[in-house]
Amino acid sequence: MSVSSVSGSKPAQIFMPTKDQLIKTYRSICDGAVKNGTAKALKHAPKNFAKYPSVDITPKGNCGSDQKVYVIKGHLMLATTPVVPNAKTTWMDCGPQPMF
Repeated sequence: MSVSSVSGSKPAQIFMPTKDQLIKTYRSICDGAVKNGTAKALKHAPKNFAKYPSVDITPKGNCGSDQKVYVIKGHLMLATTPVVPNAKTTWMDCGPQPMF
């Protein structure tokens, strides 16, 4: 059995986004999902959400709520917490995590 390679093909390039690029990408995905109605509201927080990586996507100057995106099992989960006493965090599944 022989293996041939395609001449002129290049190996896939690995791209690791900077922190700012990651914030902009996640914010764009989550804002778009919420605006067009594809984000799914969750009844409660995902199980063991604190174990997963998160990115703070709260826009600068926004003093009304904090937004964090957790990457849980390949999905972006948006947690929005109003900045008021005894506020309840709302959770939304904003879709699959982008592959960089």
